[in-house]
Amino acid sequence: MAPWSDRARDVALARTAEASTGGAAPPSTDAVLVPRSEYARLLHDVRVADDRLAEAQNRFQRLVETMPGVAYIAQPGEDGEWLYISPRLVELLGYEPAEWLADPTAWIGLTHPEDRERVLADEWQWSQRTGGVHTAEYRILASDGEYRWIRDAATARPGHGPDAKALWFGVLSDVTESKEAQAASLRSEQLLRSVLETAEDAFVALDAHGAVIEWNRRAGLVFGRAREDVLGCDLVTLITPHRVRPSDALRLHELLSTGSVDAPATREEITAVRADGTAFPAEVTVWSTGVGSSVRHNTFIRDITERTQLRDELKTLAFQDDLTGLANRTSFCGHLERALRRDDADASTVAVLFLDLDDFKTVNDSLGHPAGDEVLRVVADRLRTLVRPTDTIARFGGDEFAVLLRAVAGPEEATAAAGRLSLMLRDPFMLQGRRIVVSVSVGVALAGTHEGALVTALLRDADAAMYQAKRSGKNTCVVYDPLMHVQALARLNLKADLETAVLHGELFLVFQPYFAVAGGALVGFEALVRWQHPTRGLVGPADFIPLAEETGLIHPIGEWVLQEACRHATAWPAAPVGGRRPTISVNVSAVQFQDPDLIATVSAALRDTGLDPHRLVVEITEGVLLHKVDQVVTRLHALRELGVRIAIDDFGTGYSSLSYLQHLPIDVLKIDKSFVDQLGLGADDSSMAKVVIHIARTLGLQVVAEGVERREQHQALDRLGCDLAQGYLLARPLVAGDAATLCAGPLP
Repeated sequence: MAPWSDRARDVALARTAEASTGGAAPPSTDAVLVPRSEYARLLHDVRVADDRLAEAQNRFQRLVETMPGVAYIAQPGEDGEWLYISPRLVELLGYEPAEWLADPTAWIGLTHPEDRERVLADEWQWSQRTGGVHTAEYRILASDGEYRWIRDAATARPGHGPDAKALWFGVLSDVTESKEAQAASLRSEQLLRSVLETAEDAFVALDAHGAVIEWNRRAGLVFGRAREDVLGCDLVTLITPHRVRPSDALRLHELLSTGSVDAPATREEITAVRADGTAFPAEVTVWSTGVGSSVRHNTFIRDITERTQLRDELKTLAFQDDLTGLANRTSFCGHLERALRRDDADASTVAVLFLDLDDFKTVNDSLGHPAGDEVLRVVADRLRTLVRPTDTIARFGGDEFAVLLRAVAGPEEATAAAGRLSLMLRDPFMLQGRRIVVSVSVGVALAGTHEGALVTALLRDADAAMYQAKRSGKNTCVVYDPLMHVQALARLNLKADLETAVLHGELFLVFQPYFAVAGGALVGFEALVRWQHPTRGLVGPADFIPLAEETGLIHPIGEWVLQEACRHATAWPAAPVGGRRPTISVNVSAVQFQDPDLIATVSAALRDTGLDPHRLVVEITEGVLLHKVDQVVTRLHALRELGVRIAIDDFGTGYSSLSYLQHLPIDVLKIDKSFVDQLGLGADDSSMAKVVIHIARTLGLQVVAEGVERREQHQALDRLGCDLAQGYLLARPLVAGDAATLCAGPLP
């Protein structure tokens, strides 16, 4: 406004001078005289222009102060300067505009070192031309010590006059958050790509039409195709050619076409094909993501060859016996169920043979488990050659086999088949230099004997018949009879009752005396366990000891027998003749002898009762010597270290080898009753009893004869030099009180 006011004053003075000279301007002045009306108009126009300029300046100031960025006007170049900077510089970087206006190069020092050279070069290049919008992004150090990302958007306008410099009109904006988000997005994308590139599965991304747009490294390895060769190709056509598996191509097409952005991933197994034409099982997982208004399909493709092979192997294992290759119980039951449900055949013609090898445990324990496994394989191979293709053979586990016979006319045909099997299995073969003969006990059950035959019923009945064959002497065949089921139920009930008997103290001991053959002096007693059943009456050991061994009750029963026998023996008085106190013999079954706590149990019985260890005789059967010989020898020596004596019961009925018998810590041999029965019949010198007595004499062992019932037997034992004898001829088993009385003198 001020320059325009001075000019108006000059004009007014000139007009005043013109009026005083009559209208003629003096030659010495250059003032222009203007009429008063014109002057007033000019003055009004000047004032209006000033007002408009002031209003424009106010609008510009309000605009630059309220806009989100920092507006500036500058001259570029080495001697350039800031002509204007809006106050929002304080908000943007924390500096006052005056600081930058005072030092045109201050901003260069604040620019990040990594960006400085690029920014200056860019500025110089733009300073050489005008027009267009120049945009640059760089970092500037704010007053708080942190760098801010700045977007500098400016346009260059030429200066007024030929030598005037161009002016830059620009805006500085804070894009730090945007840049950080962009960097985070880039890092996320790089991480995702890194994950996908190192993934163990092939990753393939497809557009909405199924064309490949992403193909990771693993995909290239799986399919044998480079990324550049597959981009844009249809995935279905690429990996599932119709000539290989049309159905798989169709399934993959459907999988992709039904993909939904909101739906969870879907999975399908197909047969895929590599570039070389090799087919392999693959698992395809597909999920879809929205990309704008379109859809992108993401797929993971996994080569599941190993999984498929493992699944097939597990399926085989689930239905096949691993050792013999025969069907297992599960598979056999499936075959049997289908045979019983067949509509085109008479289900009553179905028969089940249940086979159990005789004395297989002896082979297993004496020759070792590898030899036992070889025996089972031989049996399986022979069974395969003997049955028809329509029949089914299975191994149920251990030494149990089953045969499913279809179209059997009746029991006679089934037993004839069992006979052929038994005869073929008995054919000897060599194993580890030994001649092995296998015999089997066979149980037969026919569907025709059952009302609405069930799988479980047929197997149960065949098993019951096999068990009866075992009890009948082994190496035989028995056809199921309904009475066997009754007996099996009775046996099951007896097992439950035996558990109750142990808990309720229904067991008791009787004592079988044994005497010196020469002279008849009482030497000791054998403790025998009995069961007084509340409803059945007296149950003999032959009926419940096998049950106890099967159920594991033999361990608490055996421990109780040891404690009770030692407790009674401690109270017995010394014999009137000789002053010796009688010994007590306790039977230890094969199952009980295998108990690792046996030594501790015997030691506890001696400690708790105070019995002299030399008065305790532990009796084991000859069969114990066949089970893990090294372990048996170790336990026998441990018993001897306690001071206990050891006797072999039923000697001569088993398979003891004299080559190792002489090295065992044994004190007594007991002659089995079956050999004693032969004495007194005129052939004593050639009897088995004489052989046992001779062996005992050779090994320095004491001999006890069991089951002496006739005087002739006693006399023969005396002639043969037997040491001790027991049996009904001498004394029956006695209750505890009578045994104590016998110790004091002869019973009345």
